[in-house]
Amino acid sequence: MEIGHTLRETRLRLGIEIADVEEKTKIRAKFLRALENEEWQVIPEDIYVKKFLETYASTLGLDPRPLVELYVIRTSVPENHSPRRGPRGGVPGDSGRWRKFVLGAALLTGLVVLLLVGTGQL
Repeated sequence: MEIGHTLRETRLRLGIEIADVEEKTKIRAKFLRALENEEWQVIPEDIYVKKFLETYASTLGLDPRPLVELYVIRTSVPENHSPRRGPRGGVPGDSGRWRKFVLGAALLTGLVVLLLVGTGQL
């Protein structure tokens, strides 16, 4: 089963336009098209993809569970691979901790060098 194909074919069979689905679900047409084309990267977070799939499928009278389960199976990242990147390029849940650590280490190194230069030890 193809997720996007199922959504698009059902919508077309029912004679419903994307604009009608957008109005009813309040999901932007851009994201509805992304679901139909399985362009998951257009939707910023995994949780939104799942919720949009549920809402879109339910609106079309489909059971959303198989579609969401199939999405999860197809997009799950094996444990030995990098996690999906967040909308700002960082790893979700990271909160920029690594960046703060590196910046702090660089500042500390700079202060130590200045201290050594100032005392004539470098």
